[in-house]
Amino acid sequence: MTAFALLVVGLIVGSFLNVLSIRYKEGGRIFTKDTLVGRSACRKCGKNLAWYELLPIISFAIQLGKCRKCRAKLSWQYPLIEILCAGWTLLIPIFLFNFFHIRALGLSATQLWPFFLFVGAWTLVGYTLVLMSLIDLRLSIIPDQINVFLLFLGAVVVALKAMFASIFIHSGSFLGPYGSFLEILSNVWLASIAAAILAAMIFGAIILISRGQGMGMGDLKLIFPLGLVVGWPDVILVISLSFIIGSLISLPSLLMDKKKLKSAVPFGPFIALAVFATIIGGQVIAQWYFALI
Repeated sequence: MTAFALLVVGLIVGSFLNVLSIRYKEGGRIFTKDTLVGRSACRKCGKNLAWYELLPIISFAIQLGKCRKCRAKLSWQYPLIEILCAGWTLLIPIFLFNFFHIRALGLSATQLWPFFLFVGAWTLVGYTLVLMSLIDLRLSIIPDQINVFLLFLGAVVVALKAMFASIFIHSGSFLGPYGSFLEILSNVWLASIAAAILAAMIFGAIILISRGQGMGMGDLKLIFPLGLVVGWPDVILVISLSFIIGSLISLPSLLMDKKKLKSAVPFGPFIALAVFATIIGGQVIAQWYFALI
């Protein structure tokens, strides 16, 4: 029953994020009357959608991915984001429970409130990165509101790791024991702030060297709060993976279309993918890397 409830919540959140990303206007605020209120409508014919046309995944499947009135094809973004958010909502609690060996601690449910809060914070981080990616892909901008919210979530995550070190082993690093091995500062707050500053300095240097062609200020403003969220040394893996993922996805398409070589490629989604990869596979990647050297 709990798993089903989490899936439903994730589907609803995914549907909501789709709406927010589409209704958001450049330079505006994410949560406004225009984005939160009003009937959803077909983007082709303008038909207002009934409640049964807005059911996550189900409506898309029943309508065969088309508008009921004009039969225009609906974007696959809708079901994909809904499925992604449902999967994240269901799996992140399970993953974190196993990763930090919560069962072995033998704590009661009332004693686990820091862990539940930690799960909630990371769940929101995932949702925020999805919304950021959708907006960046559509408008090539990253709203400042998203960065501010990530900064708040980062403060929550760091505070929990600092106050409950017995629960969040290896300073809460997703590199596992390799996180402890690479530890420079024992104080979690100082290490996380240093990670954020280092990440911003790296991105800032790229912007200066490329004169803004290789990366935008929006990416710099994004990586700072994310550096606080993931902390040290995870931030190094996030930065490395973001460039690797960006290269693997962007270069083939750019090389096949030389006219687009000078066009800007939104980098925010690559950073988001790097964060997800670090959370889920950080320890495995670190183990593989140290085995090579």
